[in-house]
Amino acid sequence: MKASLLLQISIGYQASCHAFSSFSTVPTTTNNNSVQNPSSEAFQTILSGEGQSEHEFFQQIWQKQPFVYRKQTQTSHENNPFHNQVNMGLPGITHALENACQVFLQTPNAEWQFTLPIVSKDKKCLSLEELAPRYGNNLFEAYLDGCSILLNHNDRHCPYTAALCEDLQKTFPYVYANAYLTPSASQAVKAHADDRDVLVIQVYGRKVWKVYEEVPIEYPYTHEQVGKNDLQVPQSVLDGNLIVDTVLQPGDVLYIPRGFVHEACTDKQENEDDIQPSYHITIALATFDWALSGLLATAVQKTLDDIPEYRMAVPVEFGMKDANDISDEQKRMLEQQVDDALEIVKQKLTADAINKYLTQKYQFHANKSKAGRLDRIAASMQQDNMSAENVSVVGQDAMKRLSMDSFVRASTREEYDLLNNIRPKQQLVRPETESAFFAIHHHIHQNPTQVFSVSELASILENKCEYICDLSMLSFIRSCIERGTLALVV
Repeated sequence: MKASLLLQISIGYQASCHAFSSFSTVPTTTNNNSVQNPSSEAFQTILSGEGQSEHEFFQQIWQKQPFVYRKQTQTSHENNPFHNQVNMGLPGITHALENACQVFLQTPNAEWQFTLPIVSKDKKCLSLEELAPRYGNNLFEAYLDGCSILLNHNDRHCPYTAALCEDLQKTFPYVYANAYLTPSASQAVKAHADDRDVLVIQVYGRKVWKVYEEVPIEYPYTHEQVGKNDLQVPQSVLDGNLIVDTVLQPGDVLYIPRGFVHEACTDKQENEDDIQPSYHITIALATFDWALSGLLATAVQKTLDDIPEYRMAVPVEFGMKDANDISDEQKRMLEQQVDDALEIVKQKLTADAINKYLTQKYQFHANKSKAGRLDRIAASMQQDNMSAENVSVVGQDAMKRLSMDSFVRASTREEYDLLNNIRPKQQLVRPETESAFFAIHHHIHQNPTQVFSVSELASILENKCEYICDLSMLSFIRSCIERGTLALVV
């Protein structure tokens, strides 16, 4: 990677790295004044678990309190975007990760930085200068080394998430989605509050969530998010009561209004035999961007900018002198100008005018990313219909065809030597799993004539390693195939 390109990437990446959060918007196919006429199948499915209607949600829950929606028995989930998202399983996750890896290789542009994945090690976001030499663009390598991964705008990477966001925008003005992949016994970020309302949808594994009762800043804007950008969470919040203290299982949903401090981790709970990793989708509802104060400020400036008088600077005395030293006539003139401005704005800023402005704004954001999301759905369908013509058994092409249903074996010397000039850098494995993975690798090479099912490799171990999950196993075997030390059985 050229130095100049790496610099461009680093600037965009760091802009996205503030406490694992980013902001952008995503598309819709409808005119979204639709809270009045809700029709999102996914959102209705979420609410049905608690017997809640959308009217009850917006009257009792929305922007007021966190709420947990538990998974319900599915009657029919064919073409239901919520069930399809929750049931996508490990194949869906690996597919999204594969697509996200490619973002690092794309040409930087204005939108590109918002789709960059973010990698966190020990609760610290890695810069691209740290990330590139350590893992390259391989997010599986980062996960294997114990990193948490944020897939920014996962609706651009995963067709299930794209379809889910499209559906949810029949109820909400516009939404976008980030995906969070957290290894066993890890925490991606510390306690913090967001400038948006979110729907947390658990997809894989489980995660412990805590939401604190005290709200330090009500309805915060981006610069007021405690726990981010060096703005500390008040100790009184962390010492206070919890309003939510729960474990989310696949299919569970947690709604968190803007401003509530929360944190999550994958620690083992009482009466549990293992530590599970977690993959969840966060649906972001950018309520800070819909705030009335912001709408008023925008409308006031837009209205007054059309009048040349209000484009002029205020008299230089203001701000340069003490108020007592400014003449009463100067003050009266400025106050009259302000009164006139407010009257002009009041006449023009009606409910109908606000509605028209928001309609245009939502449609702009909706259409802005629509092509990228629909392209992801179309590309996924095309990939599903493609026949695998590549018969390589080592290297990157073979690695990308690996799944938990695959079989592997020890590579031959000839296969290993094929990658002599393109072998990737040193393999990194988190300390808690290193000896276990080494034992599995050693066992395969001690039995070079045998083939092994990836899904059954963990059974080789004499003692179970609670930090190894299916995704970490898949990531490890992928890494071995990429390096040529193991081969895919075709």
